[in-house]
Amino acid sequence: MQKNHTRHTERITVITVNFRTPELVVDLIESVASQRITIPGIDMYIVDNASGDHSIETIKNHLKDKCHHWVTLIASPVNGGFSAGNNLALKRVIGCATTDFVWLLNPDTRLLPEAGNELLGFIKKENSTVIAGSRLEDADGTPQVSAFNFPGVISEMCRGFNLGLMDRLFRRFIVPKPVSEMAEPCDWLAGASILMSTETIRTVGFMDENYFLYFEEVDYCLQAKRKRIQCWYVPTSRVYHAVGASTKISDSRTKRPGIPQYWFDSRRRFFLKNRGPLSLLAADLLFMIGHSTWFLRGKIQPGGQSGALKMMPPHYFRDFFRNSALVRGLTFKK
Repeated sequence: MQKNHTRHTERITVITVNFRTPELVVDLIESVASQRITIPGIDMYIVDNASGDHSIETIKNHLKDKCHHWVTLIASPVNGGFSAGNNLALKRVIGCATTDFVWLLNPDTRLLPEAGNELLGFIKKENSTVIAGSRLEDADGTPQVSAFNFPGVISEMCRGFNLGLMDRLFRRFIVPKPVSEMAEPCDWLAGASILMSTETIRTVGFMDENYFLYFEEVDYCLQAKRKRIQCWYVPTSRVYHAVGASTKISDSRTKRPGIPQYWFDSRRRFFLKNRGPLSLLAADLLFMIGHSTWFLRGKIQPGGQSGALKMMPPHYFRDFFRNSALVRGLTFKK
């Protein structure tokens, strides 16, 4: 893969939100510092979401030891969630008008060489009218799914039934897209590493703070699409991502703990806000019917679904039902 070694003069502000992961943030700072070779105009905002631990002290000491005057630490008095944390920094960045691009990074990411160079080179080629996302990878280089289709009624049905035939029949509705080696447009991008211009942020607006965690990047990319701003997956920008290191629930390849309430709240908000109440009801019903049949298949067929059943979060169906439109209704009220 040919790399673009152009030295860029644009100003990029990196934003990351910390909640009790100071060691990850310290490693990320040094990772971002390595990108300043080809993009010397990088600065960084770290928002601590009221961690209440040693996070602020650890990060401050590291910045002092390394003399990283290009990094600003913001201590939020409350933990308003991922969107609220990002918005604290975004409002400063947009308000002072000294930045050309904003790069949102999760604290559990590490930038491989040229990651920023590739993203910036691509987005400049597209005249800054796109949102560009990196190829996220495991430590051994295995690619993670980083580009997606928007969720809807059909995708929730397929997710519930978990049948290969159904997935093939409704392929274009399945949320995770196949990993591509070429840059390609997509509906939304994994929020662990996305770059966009400040012009795009002014057009789309800030992130919806009613999402505490999860679905906020899905919602943001949908609002961007409605403003005719396209998301692009850029696999030449490679970023190591320790999936779930911050939240412990993201990696579907490992057994996850119970799904937290805020995941259900965020999913519910996305459907009500963007699909409407009837779509939420249909999505919930079809998922629960499908999931029930999948569960029964796993119990009846010898060895058929036993491994997958063991990987399911505990009490998932019970928690899903309690948060479904059948129980919580069809409005934003709890």
